[in-house]
Amino acid sequence: FSHPGTSRSPKEPNVRPIYTPTRPAGGFTNNFAERQIRPAVILRKNSQSNRSNRGAVTQAVLMSSYRTLRLRGHDPLQTITAALRTYLQPGHLPPLPAPGTANG
Repeated sequence: FSHPGTSRSPKEPNVRPIYTPTRPAGGFTNNFAERQIRPAVILRKNSQSNRSNRGAVTQAVLMSSYRTLRLRGHDPLQTITAALRTYLQPGHLPPLPAPGTANG
């Protein structure tokens, strides 16, 4: 099959491929996400798993909050403690803090 517009020879600079894949900012793998959940997986393995669905959900929420706060540059223990203190007063949790510059 030969057609003048289908040649991909580097000698013809005006010919472009039909589709050029672009690489997303995070890459084509989920390596970053896998590394983020690894500490929770190790913790669950070392404690012989969760004993109930409620325990599994509790651990998932706590680990998700912990990792999110770390990624945003906050100290998770201090932030969660402060949120629980706030919760005890008016009865509702404050929103997550904005990304910070602190080393968490």
